[in-house]
Amino acid sequence: MKILFSLILLLTVSFAQAQHALEKIWESDTTLAVPESVLFEGNGLYVALIDGKPWEADGNGKIAKLDKNGKIVNATWATGLNAPKGMGIWNKKLFVADISEGAVIDLSSGKIESKIAVDGATGLNDITIDKKGIVYVSDSRLGNVHKITNGKAEAYLSDLKGINGLKAVGDELF
Repeated sequence: MKILFSLILLLTVSFAQAQHALEKIWESDTTLAVPESVLFEGNGLYVALIDGKPWEADGNGKIAKLDKNGKIVNATWATGLNAPKGMGIWNKKLFVADISEGAVIDLSSGKIESKIAVDGATGLNDITIDKKGIVYVSDSRLGNVHKITNGKAEAYLSDLKGINGLKAVGDELF
């Protein structure tokens, strides 16, 4: 018991004294208009740009593409959004949370293929996609999670205070 206590004490002290430092590797140009979310895919980044107020349907939102070093490849890769936030990729499509609907964007062209209305949603915020292609999207303003299957949205969870980020791992949603 004394050895176990000493080992725990030693580990606790060692971790408490460990020093960590962050080193900036790169930064993007400051011309990106109100970046909100970033999704890494392949050799680059997709950046959701609100370009206005975070919950206003003003049509100014867009998705920018950056290379893996933060250089802007295309600041207006996808346009026609309102205040885009969380993103996820499934089957060569980028799914984007956009206030009250999910936008589906073709990865090869950057064109919006469809918009999926989420009944009653006022603050869609994050997206995750499970291994079966079911899209889960949080509504941070109302405390709900919706799921989108085959282009149809339905309520999944409700009354969740402070709901924001989502992550699907296997068959579980976190």
